[in-house]
Amino acid sequence: MVRSQVRPKVILLHVLDLLARRTRAKADTFCEEFEAVAARLQVRPTKIEELVDMEKFLSSVPLFVDEHLSALEELNSDYAVLEEFRYNLPPDDFNRKWAAAGWPKSALEMGETTTRVLEKDRARFEKDLVSDQEAFAERLEELARAVASLTKYTKLDEVDDAAADVAKLEKQIAYALDKVQLFHSREVLFERELTDYDEVSGVVKQFEPYQKLWTTTASWLEWH
Repeated sequence: MVRSQVRPKVILLHVLDLLARRTRAKADTFCEEFEAVAARLQVRPTKIEELVDMEKFLSSVPLFVDEHLSALEELNSDYAVLEEFRYNLPPDDFNRKWAAAGWPKSALEMGETTTRVLEKDRARFEKDLVSDQEAFAERLEELARAVASLTKYTKLDEVDDAAADVAKLEKQIAYALDKVQLFHSREVLFERELTDYDEVSGVVKQFEPYQKLWTTTASWLEWH
């Protein structure tokens, strides 16, 4: 009679142990997924491109939370069964239970905080863009003067100096063209009107004859 009473209790305990382990595993997965979201939200963008990516990620957080509510309900149901049978959860499991319960609200609150931070970052990045463009305009004027100064080379024995200046200006013009593309792409992200950089095209057009002349001359002299 005693054996028949003990055995069901042992079986029940094994079943509860198994349920507790499985519930802990599901709680771990649940919390780890939210921890990954939290870690992503804590990354501060260093430029507008990263900020836009973060804004897109932020917009997905409410849906992420909604999609995990059913998993939380399932966890709570499992914990309710364990509690009904007065199963004593280990301290770590107990802490994990309440951590899981709090993650949806915490994730949404973190999203709201991050949104406010990004608003300030966006304003700062836009201010930096304007400042960079002002500095670029000054460098562009210097570049135009440097290209115009190539007229000083009129003799064949000046080919080495001329070719060296041309090579240096090639790099500066390539850099300027890259900056124009960057500025335009960022103006799109800020929903600003695109700045007209016809001056760069003018510099390139003015530079091309000198580039061809002194590059060709230097190559010809090298082989003769």
